[in-house]
Amino acid sequence: MTNIINISNTDDISALVTSAFISSTYKVESTRSIVEIWREIKDKISLSDNLETVSAILALGRMMDIKEEIEKNLYINMYLELVTNFSSDLKNRGHSADMDDSKIITAMITAACISRTEAIETINEIINQWEEITGKIQIKDDLDKISSILTIGRINEYRYNINNIDQILDILSKLREYLSEIIGSKKVEQRDLAAAFITAAYLEITPKVERIQDMVTFWHELREKIKIKDHTDYVSAILASGRIRDLNAQFFLTDNTIFEIRDAIRNYIDSEK
Repeated sequence: MTNIINISNTDDISALVTSAFISSTYKVESTRSIVEIWREIKDKISLSDNLETVSAILALGRMMDIKEEIEKNLYINMYLELVTNFSSDLKNRGHSADMDDSKIITAMITAACISRTEAIETINEIINQWEEITGKIQIKDDLDKISSILTIGRINEYRYNINNIDQILDILSKLREYLSEIIGSKKVEQRDLAAAFITAAYLEITPKVERIQDMVTFWHELREKIKIKDHTDYVSAILASGRIRDLNAQFFLTDNTIFEIRDAIRNYIDSEK
């Protein structure tokens, strides 16, 4: 199956953290700033197995739940400390380093749910919620992975109030149904996941109210146009999703604008190598 997060390096998880950070600030960061923040986080975070990756994502959910702007260095330090604490608590609960990849995805869904709550949950409460979600959501194949990323977009969309696991399961099921009609037996590629991240971000800022079918239609249009030639293109797409989430809700985005954002990030990464 196609991996959402490659744990052999810290490029992907650092892109997710950067995306969350820049979308939490009041200013719209420049391409240069986005890439520099990504590099800084990449140099400081270290992941060696799935347990640490789950810890990193759950910690990100906790950071996104803080409803106030935090200065960059403090944000990064708080985040890294939380990753260590989550990892320790998961081990104490008997979770192993070789846990299944699907638990990384349920951690992403949990992080999105946590980020939408009014209260700031404790580490123990967040792990409890992740264990509940993991027990009820089955990630069997790549279609479920795309459905999960798009579901995160729906959870984060400010118009909707998703209160329980049954609502999440219903969204996942409907998304999978529409996606299967488009993908069929075709192999899922990284461009499909990249398009899902951008679609999820777009859902947060668009002034329209989308049906599930509209979400899939928009995703399909993007995946037909987006080009993912290598892993840097994929990372650039995740970073672009953060830039999109950082824009004002009334900002009008076209396909060309989206690709210009992604390409600008890619070009800056290349220029700094």
